[in-house]
Amino acid sequence: MTYPRWAFKFLIMGFMALGAIQAQGDAQAAAPTDSLTAAPVDSGARGSFWRRRAAVPAPDKKAAPVAKKADKKSSQPLAAGKIVWQTRLDGPVAAEPVADADSLFALSQAGVLYSLDPRDGRILWQKTLKASTEASQGEPTAPPDREAGAQAAPALSADHVFVALASGEAIALEKANGRERWRVQLGGPVTAAPLPCENGLLLVADQSGALSALNAQTGELRWRYDAQRLLNASPVAGKTAAYAVDFEGGVTALNLETGETLWKSEVEGPLTAAPILTPDVLLVSSGVGALFALDVKDGERRWSYTSGSPMLGSPIVVGRDVMVGDINGAVGCVALESGSRVWQRDLNAAIFSPLRLMGKSTLVTGDGAGRVVALNSHDGRRMGEAALRSVIAAPVAVHGARMFVGAQNATLSAVEWPK
Repeated sequence: MTYPRWAFKFLIMGFMALGAIQAQGDAQAAAPTDSLTAAPVDSGARGSFWRRRAAVPAPDKKAAPVAKKADKKSSQPLAAGKIVWQTRLDGPVAAEPVADADSLFALSQAGVLYSLDPRDGRILWQKTLKASTEASQGEPTAPPDREAGAQAAPALSADHVFVALASGEAIALEKANGRERWRVQLGGPVTAAPLPCENGLLLVADQSGALSALNAQTGELRWRYDAQRLLNASPVAGKTAAYAVDFEGGVTALNLETGETLWKSEVEGPLTAAPILTPDVLLVSSGVGALFALDVKDGERRWSYTSGSPMLGSPIVVGRDVMVGDINGAVGCVALESGSRVWQRDLNAAIFSPLRLMGKSTLVTGDGAGRVVALNSHDGRRMGEAALRSVIAAPVAVHGARMFVGAQNATLSAVEWPK
């Protein structure tokens, strides 16, 4: 069964609408437009929307949860984020910005790709990406001549920035000047970031159910895997295998060189976030409010952890622990080895985005109340909160000591926490 693109879009829009209702009171008390301030600690009860429980799988017996819940209040004052620079774009950022030491890239919902200086936010170049009218699947497309929507984050290699569009095209551009190197038509719209691999391949999942492996230098198709299900999340890859998740709960391991299927597994879907690969297990977060650990060798389920609310973002591994947020505002930390709960923090606002690590032990994420929240990864203690009057439109990106935040008011900001 294949889900139409509009069905998934409206599902997520419904989630965000519910989050906006819950966050409305916080937004009215937020700082002035285009500024960040410290937000007070909310010691109230956990948000009440989206209380679905029926579809959540029972905890794995191997997990043996430990009920160690983080304190709701902290006696230490919260740090306030500082805006280092702020740049206005043509519209809201479509997805997570990406950065390296010398460059920062952001893609607007209208399909405009921006290259910025990460030090001061200056726009170095911008390029409006248009879709082509004629193309055959897996072949270079004709010159672009119509608008192309964007929902997927760009990806970087040493010399190129890769973009995949809702028009179903994958494009490679030179990082230095935005010159287009190649363009390939895929089987359907793309809403997940492409993945550059160490072996020179670029993996792109599209909503026709195809995972395409392209030569990152030329765009030539090397192999294609047809899941026959909606692929709405980026794949992940190691040195020899790639792993893809589909909307209905399928998890597939593929030979990275040939695309041959190594194993398949099923978990409770929907799956909308990229899996996370560790040396021993593949971590998969689910829309039914569960985190699964699958053995990378055969896909056997090692353990599962349930929060009871949909997880729309990928988990993150810090040392021997795994953290993940859910749409009801909870951040849970479990042991990587067993799935046993270590701590839980209620943020009282929906979490649509993956957690990111800043430094060695600081977790940051954006929430449905328009805040960037910093947590201590060891115990879940809130270290700082930065509130924007505008809704955070895309996942927070971290590079070095800075966060890059795209907001619904068409601004991209660089934020730092006090040292």
